[in-house]
Amino acid sequence: MLTCQTIDPLPDLQQLLLLKVKRIELFVIPQIEIDECGFRACMCLTTNQGYGWSEQFISEAQKPASWNSWSATLPHYIGVGSLSETMQDETNSNAKHSPIHQLFTNAVQHIHCIPNETTPHRRTFTRDNNYNNALMDRSVFYLSLF
Repeated sequence: MLTCQTIDPLPDLQQLLLLKVKRIELFVIPQIEIDECGFRACMCLTTNQGYGWSEQFISEAQKPASWNSWSATLPHYIGVGSLSETMQDETNSNAKHSPIHQLFTNAVQHIHCIPNETTPHRRTFTRDNNYNNALMDRSVFYLSLF
C-alpha cells in the first residue's frame, strides 16, 4: 500500500461538518504556455467560512468531450447541510478520483489551511472582480452555481 503525507494539515472534521457551499465558480481557460497544450481549470468556492481556490492543469489528451458533463457533479455541493455527508457518499464511488472532485477538494482544503511564511495568502484570499473578469474573458467554459 502506498501512502503519502501532505504538507498542509487536513481540515478539522468539525469545521468540515459546518461548511456550507454558497457558490461555485468554474473557469476553464486555454493554457498559454508555448510548450504545453491544454487547459487550466480554476475553481472559486464561496462558503460560510470564506473563499477557497484551486487550479488544475488538464492536458489536451485529458480534455473531456463536454465540459458540462465533466462538471456535472458540482451542483450536489451547493447548499449542502453537511458537506461531509456528500463527500462521504462519494467515498464509495469512482467520483472521488475524478479531476473535478480533486479540484473541489483542493478548494475546500484551501479554506481550512493554516497560513505560514510559504503560503501566507491562503487565508486572505478574496474575490477579485478584476481577476474574475480577466478569467471570464479568456474562458472557453464558465460555470456559476449558487
